[in-house]
Amino acid sequence: MGEMCGRTRIFIHSYVLMSNHYHLLLETPEANLVAGMKWFQGTYTQRFNRRHRLSGHLFQGRYKAIPVEAGEAGDYFAAVSEYIHLNPAWAGLLDGRDPDLASYRWSSFPRLVEARTLPAWLRRAEVFGRVQLPDEGGGARRRYRQWMARRTREVLERKGTPEQEEEWRALKRGARDSGTGLWSLRAQSWEGANGVPTTGPDCRRTTRSKPRSYWLPVSMNWD
Repeated sequence: MGEMCGRTRIFIHSYVLMSNHYHLLLETPEANLVAGMKWFQGTYTQRFNRRHRLSGHLFQGRYKAIPVEAGEAGDYFAAVSEYIHLNPAWAGLLDGRDPDLASYRWSSFPRLVEARTLPAWLRRAEVFGRVQLPDEGGGARRRYRQWMARRTREVLERKGTPEQEEEWRALKRGARDSGTGLWSLRAQSWEGANGVPTTGPDCRRTTRSKPRSYWLPVSMNWD
């Protein structure tokens, strides 16, 4: 990922590698998603095959990319970032006695909440800003980790219900339904758990001179 970002000036805000697929939440300042993803998947396949003495395709077809508009109602960006980081919980890959997302090393979450400095290609400010954390210091990292621990418990409590399964499928399809699922859970008072208001004059808002392009590429399953 670092090589791809260095070549294309793409930035990554969240990622997770699962047993048969991956998710990225990335930003394309130069509108070059296709070129970046082509290089990324092609190069990864070549290196994987060479390392394991294999040949042929690794991915089942082309990736799926969902546009994530900056500042859209309901904040789809925040829901997508949380969805990515919660994938290990949803898949049952965490310790049931202590389900800590930071224990899953193939995700951006451990880096976002533990590392003081990040590689140039991985961005933390936007993810934190969408949950009203004003900076990237140790206090903000600790509070984001607490917030996601709460979200993890919510996902595990509702795991396997038809409602949650449909909500996650809808999110992967790009549905912007702000009345159910991750949307409604995100709407619960942040103030109650962390002392930070979700609305009003003290709520952090990001201002920009021009829109930024975010994408949620979802790989097809491995062959």
